[in-house]
Amino acid sequence: ELRSLLDIGEEHLDYRAAGAIRVTLVEPEGFAVAHPVGEDETRPAEPEESCLDEISRRLDFVYPHAACAEIPAKIAVSDLKQDGGEPATFAVPEILGPERPATGKERGNALHHFMQFAELSGLCSAEGVEQEIARLSTLEFLTEREAGLVSRKRVLGFGRSALCARMLEAGRILREQRFNLAFSAEDFRAAGVQDAQYAGLPEEERVLVQGVIDAAFLERGAYVIVDFKTDALSPGEEERLIKRYSGQLRLYARAVEMMTGKPVREQILYSFSLGKEIKLP
Repeated sequence: ELRSLLDIGEEHLDYRAAGAIRVTLVEPEGFAVAHPVGEDETRPAEPEESCLDEISRRLDFVYPHAACAEIPAKIAVSDLKQDGGEPATFAVPEILGPERPATGKERGNALHHFMQFAELSGLCSAEGVEQEIARLSTLEFLTEREAGLVSRKRVLGFGRSALCARMLEAGRILREQRFNLAFSAEDFRAAGVQDAQYAGLPEEERVLVQGVIDAAFLERGAYVIVDFKTDALSPGEEERLIKRYSGQLRLYARAVEMMTGKPVREQILYSFSLGKEIKLP
């Protein structure tokens, strides 16, 4: 039965060992190797030109949008101060107690925080300023410490300014207007951004620009951008403020045009330190 399964003839079986079977393999006739023994059987195949071209193409590949890989997908307008802005500051730990001396940064932040929520109509008198500070404190828009740090004199100076009067007479006013807009290279160029990283964006690329506009008011069919600044300045240093923030205001202007479809006629920095408005050229 085993012989029939293996197709082994009687002559190939050895019965001399009891219980054991020895199988002998015999090479059939005509099965001899066609080439001489010892000749190298591992010679390399000839390369195909199409394969070589494909390998070269892949190894030589250069990403066509490498420049875009260096551009952030999202930026904040405040990141674009042209002179680098003020050095980084850190909050003073509350463990030092409420009676610790206030820093200039804290005073500036308190004033700016107040201007975010104040009703402009109440800022033209000393009594109105005090009432507005009390109102915002009661509503917990200001902390007790912030309320004490707000400069009444500087707020009153703004409330009696021609700029505040213009804002109150405006047909529409935007306060603390937040935005997230996709800017193209054309938008950056229109905003006066000279940095080739942004002004040279490929036509199909966009960068998300995020910011908060202090105020913008509609006057005779066009908007006026207002940015409140608490930077410490001396008389005659107006140009320093313009250099630092002109890029931001132009981006704000472009954002307002994109959001409203109306032109922007003026861009104004109001310096609380100098008590005056500074118009961008």
